[in-house]
Amino acid sequence: TKLEKSLFEELSQKAKERNIKLSLEYEQLNLSERIVRADPSRTRQVLGNLVDNALKYTPRGGRVKVKIKPKFDEKKSSLVVSIIDDGVGIPEDQVDKVFSKFQRVINPLSKFVGGSGLGLFITKSLVEQQGGNIWLISQPGKGSNFSFS
Repeated sequence: TKLEKSLFEELSQKAKERNIKLSLEYEQLNLSERIVRADPSRTRQVLGNLVDNALKYTPRGGRVKVKIKPKFDEKKSSLVVSIIDDGVGIPEDQVDKVFSKFQRVINPLSKFVGGSGLGLFITKSLVEQQGGNIWLISQPGKGSNFSFS
């Protein structure tokens, strides 16, 4: 929709300023077949926050990819959105803490990136209020994959 295009354009500008390649990859959806219900403004807020974080914690010249794919099973249809970066990554002992209130990961870029430690806590709350899930796979020095459905 127009809203998502404006968000991607806004984030693309931020990526360009940091010399980061931002790409979008998605599967075509046959919406007449299945319906996914979500609040567009909250979903935009979640996506915007996760991509913004990926841009902040990816060094200049890096890559951030947004992947959107449908997931269907007998009981439920959903979209899985993944934000994949080749940034600094998150140590295993801190992965469980990132969605907690007032938690910030300590890494080489964190001293340059401001924040209160509420962004991912709020993001998780917004996803869960819509009946979704959010998760993280990360490896220090290799990057992170934040996904939500």
